[in-house]
Amino acid sequence: MTSTSSFSRREVGEAVHFDVTPARSSLGFVLLFAPMTLAGLLITTVIGAAVGGAFGAVVGFAVPAVFLWWRIWRNYLCSLAHRQPMTISVDPSGLRSGTQQFAAGDIVELNLHSGYEDPDTRPLATSPTVWVTDSPAFAAAHAATNIVSSAVLGATSSLRDGLFERQAARSFMLTIRCKQSNQSQVLTGGLTRDCAEALMNDIAAALRHCGRPITNERG
Repeated sequence: MTSTSSFSRREVGEAVHFDVTPARSSLGFVLLFAPMTLAGLLITTVIGAAVGGAFGAVVGFAVPAVFLWWRIWRNYLCSLAHRQPMTISVDPSGLRSGTQQFAAGDIVELNLHSGYEDPDTRPLATSPTVWVTDSPAFAAAHAATNIVSSAVLGATSSLRDGLFERQAARSFMLTIRCKQSNQSQVLTGGLTRDCAEALMNDIAAALRHCGRPITNERG
């Protein structure tokens, strides 16, 4: 894999096959946030254990782990599920992507979505909402989580935003929506925008050629 995605088109009889190669994830993202996450969890666990013993250690680990998962790792790890080489096939019967198959008469539209949050729209608050009681362990977890979140999300703001932006630029997804559903299903992911738009347009053209008009929408 490279930093840009690509696809090739080939025709076999009445079928048109699109072989998609996704872009690789940003290595810098992992190199920055993995050690910071591990160090942060170690610090909060030690603080929690010092204040509340075994229970405090559990709370000291769990609270920042949930926060860091939601703010940093959730979209990154979810995007990996769709960042796989994929062959999308179109023929008169419909469309097939991996093990998914869609009948031609059921397809309504193709959509382009960002598979990762845009860093410009990410909240930059460094103090997460944490359930705090009178328990010293919870109070320690709250304070420790603020320390970790400030370090992870504040001290490296410009580098962090650049890495989020780089990761987002490699994480576009092509989805499909069928009749009787407002839910889209992912055809392929891990795409750069130019590649994703070209792929969407070419698949829509292939479906039209097979007799099924398709609407393209950019999400």
